[in-house]
Amino acid sequence: MYKKIISFVCLFLLALSSYAQNNETLTYTAKDKTIVEILKDIEKISPYRFSYNNNIFNNQKIKEISLSQATIDVCMNKLLSEKHTYTVIGKQVVITEKTPTEKPIVTTKKIESKNDKKIVYETIPIYDTITVYDTLYRYVTIKDTITVHDTVEHIKTINVQHYETNFLHTNNKTFSFALQTSLLYNNTHFFNKDDYAKQLQNTHSNTLGYDLQINATYKRNNILFQSGIGFQDRRIGSSFAITSYTDDPTKTYTDTLWYWKFNELFTYYKFNSSGDSVAITVLDSTWTYSLKENPKKIEHNMDKSSTISYKYIYIPIGVGFNYNVNQTLAIQPFIACNALFLTSCHGEIPDETFTKTIAVKDIVRQFNISGTLSCSIVYSPQQHFSIYLQPIYSIIPSIYRNEKINCSATISSFGLGWGLSYTIPSNGK
Repeated sequence: MYKKIISFVCLFLLALSSYAQNNETLTYTAKDKTIVEILKDIEKISPYRFSYNNNIFNNQKIKEISLSQATIDVCMNKLLSEKHTYTVIGKQVVITEKTPTEKPIVTTKKIESKNDKKIVYETIPIYDTITVYDTLYRYVTIKDTITVHDTVEHIKTINVQHYETNFLHTNNKTFSFALQTSLLYNNTHFFNKDDYAKQLQNTHSNTLGYDLQINATYKRNNILFQSGIGFQDRRIGSSFAITSYTDDPTKTYTDTLWYWKFNELFTYYKFNSSGDSVAITVLDSTWTYSLKENPKKIEHNMDKSSTISYKYIYIPIGVGFNYNVNQTLAIQPFIACNALFLTSCHGEIPDETFTKTIAVKDIVRQFNISGTLSCSIVYSPQQHFSIYLQPIYSIIPSIYRNEKINCSATISSFGLGWGLSYTIPSNGK
């Protein structure tokens, strides 16, 4: 009992779905056009696609046709003659000639009997195969099947496939929403003050960072426009030695100070012509020295190692191109400009004397711009969903403020991203 109820409900839903699909209305007028031209016009203004053999119409013209909020059935009945019939499967309409009641054309095959050596002719029907091609999409995948009749030999043929494929490949206008993550291999390049820049270059090492992004892509005639929001952590290794000095009171060293020592021998008075006298002191000079003990100075070399991390929230704005390799694979090169907003950073670099450290939070720019080149390899196994792999090259041209450090630096990154996207058409075509 329950099985019968379930079967009835399923049949009812299928009938309702078929009715809803075929209940879409059309408004169209034309004069002195062939049936083929009218069918192409209807394809442009509706989601319906027509499969037919041009020869069945014989360039027949329609003097005038006027449709106002008409269903596909009304449209076909007005357009087609009594010689034609049609089948509607979803949005696909297959038009054929009606099958006549006459018998199919047959041929004969000569068979020689082995026993009595008589010649016998066997009648063999001629069967043809008709292929129905999609009239809009180049890349197709099997969606469902329809049955048509041979228009030459008037014999019922095997099933012919109706086609539909992923929106990403078939629609001229689509929206795609993607979630992506990437690994970034970062490298720093220092410029300007040569000596200091070279020393800093030697203190830095390449390190892996990561990137997370949510984006939306609009495709129009295979041109891609993309924007979104993301978070990235650019990391660089930093290893250097700081030199410092301290006094050790338990250890001393002796300095020798040489100087002239003067001893007074006697003083005498010398009279001048005016009758006045001048006291003159006679000194004995000796070159001598003194010893002085000073505390011993100790030199310290401290090895420092840290990971410099720059964390950004960024907004990408990019443009690209979509190239369909086949019905499930596409290549999408992109170029993008990213507005970077620094959220946090940590790590240290040495100053020019290598005796002190500079915190990168004091010198890094709070707002920055980066450029990105990428190429997505997109695989679409399902009508709406795609997965993709994306090689990436990115660069931040200037990351430090020049008033705090007397050289500038760029960060370049090579990365590999992967993600999942959901695609919908922006219209019915």
